[in-house]
Amino acid sequence: MLRDALYFKTESAVKMKYVRTLQCLASCAAFLMSAAPPAIAQSASPVDLDLVSEVNAIRAGQAIWVGLKFTVQKDWHIYWQNPGDSGQPPRAQWELPAGFRVGELQWPVPVRLGAGSVVDFGYDRDAMLLVRITPPATLPPGSSVTLSANVAWLMCRDICIPGKKRVALSLPVKVASERNVSHEALFTQARASLPLPIPRAWRATLAEDEDQFVLTVRTAKRETSAYFFPLDPGQIDHSAPQVLKPMAEGFRLSMRKSDQLLHRPKALRGVLVLRGGSGYSIQVALPPKNEPSREEVGMTRRFVNVAVILVVPFLAWSLAWAAKVGEPAPDFTATDSNAKTHRLADYKGKVVVLEWHNQGCPYVKKHYDSGNMPRLQKEWTSRGVIWLTVISSAPGKQGYVTPAQANEYVLKTNAAPTATLLDPEGT
Repeated sequence: MLRDALYFKTESAVKMKYVRTLQCLASCAAFLMSAAPPAIAQSASPVDLDLVSEVNAIRAGQAIWVGLKFTVQKDWHIYWQNPGDSGQPPRAQWELPAGFRVGELQWPVPVRLGAGSVVDFGYDRDAMLLVRITPPATLPPGSSVTLSANVAWLMCRDICIPGKKRVALSLPVKVASERNVSHEALFTQARASLPLPIPRAWRATLAEDEDQFVLTVRTAKRETSAYFFPLDPGQIDHSAPQVLKPMAEGFRLSMRKSDQLLHRPKALRGVLVLRGGSGYSIQVALPPKNEPSREEVGMTRRFVNVAVILVVPFLAWSLAWAAKVGEPAPDFTATDSNAKTHRLADYKGKVVVLEWHNQGCPYVKKHYDSGNMPRLQKEWTSRGVIWLTVISSAPGKQGYVTPAQANEYVLKTNAAPTATLLDPEGT
């Protein structure tokens, strides 16, 4: 599911202010649009970001390490590079002087977030993403350089809100680089949190049956705890238990295949966490097989789901990134479940929240069953916010409801929208 909170403020010309956010959810064919409560939006961010350097000065041609240091308040979390069933990982757009090169983000070992039908991967504590930056071979000593990045992330608790910050640091250029003593412990801890390469003495193999992958790892000792964080989405079912079978010299781990698995993978890659929290980067090839592959059976049925999961969230996230505060909002006209017509211009001077809703989405169901969304709706509408729930689905398609069904659903979920707008054209 992709969540994109839109605050509409109408004046003489209709204006809107976007608050971007993000959650990609498996098997959702609709967007749920909501936003952080005003109390959160107006206070300090629950996740802050700083750019720190391992050195106090740089030298031409000599690579340095910097860190995107996230400070995460209690009960909040951010996401790993594979966020799991929902969420978005931090993204950085670097602004570096000419000739400088930036490497890939280095991700600490994640933790499992959530339970039930929606499971995410990320960090519920402070985390630092290391980045290697290489200066050009020629830099005049005595000059200085500025390294900066525009970073966007998603932070979640019982709700999710977007974070965005431009971070920068300036460093002098000297004949010899100088280590930043005050940051030594910080970078030592960050490196210790990274997954280790799998030991060369270990032996890992991968097998499969119709419904699961089976990973066998021989570590030369009996292992009683193991969890695999997949790097690539859509391969294993994140919410399904990973079944561990300890062996005398290792373990066997059975993982249910994802319902969104479209192509039989050549390998599984990710982070393997054993007892004690030690994480290891692992990539294990899946041997070829001669019989028809699982993805060839029912491929058509799964194609639409995968397209929605992978393509639509990506496009919507890209569009959201480019959105600017203060741009005119396109007007709309829609009819609610009680046959009343609504236009955005009708709410001049008010704050309007549009929630694109699909009651068939498991993430939507989770937040309504827990009462999170009804509580938000009641809090906001009590403050005069116009909360419009939009159900956009054509007859015969997933999520479609009649006006009577829509009203019945609102009562059943104890929801409190100002109105439920119906878009039977699926537009």
